[in-house]
Amino acid sequence: MAPKSEFCDVFKARVHGIPSLGSVKEHAKTFRASLQLNAMNTQARTFKSCVNKPLIVGYDCDVFIDKLPSPDFHLLLRIVNRLLKAFQDSHGATADEWLARVGIQATKLHSGELNGSMCRRLLQKANALHEITTSKNLTDRDIFVDVIAVFNVLFKIVL
Repeated sequence: MAPKSEFCDVFKARVHGIPSLGSVKEHAKTFRASLQLNAMNTQARTFKSCVNKPLIVGYDCDVFIDKLPSPDFHLLLRIVNRLLKAFQDSHGATADEWLARVGIQATKLHSGELNGSMCRRLLQKANALHEITTSKNLTDRDIFVDVIAVFNVLFKIVL
């Protein structure tokens, strides 16, 4: 399919950096050209591992996440574990206190990350984080508390 010109230009600006059918086509085209020139650096990773045109049909501005959506559960795991890691990196002792208060402990089985039920419980216990950070008078805690609370609402709707 040909790209939707006007729509595509607006859409590209909004999703810059997110792989689209068009970006994969371009990387594959560049990879093939590099192979034909016998370039020294023709490793797939240099071309974002795009060595062939996508098998999915659509417009160039269609992003893969719209064509192949990730399962909600895996998004929950990834988002909550990333949020927790960011909070632990910036507020180590406070994060540990929060986890202890709500009875959550990461296991070796999951490479030190939380499993699905622990992620869900952590989101549900955003109020405990709010209490801890308020009592410690942390100035930059609001963003973590707010984001975790919002994701709790979001995942109640989605899951």
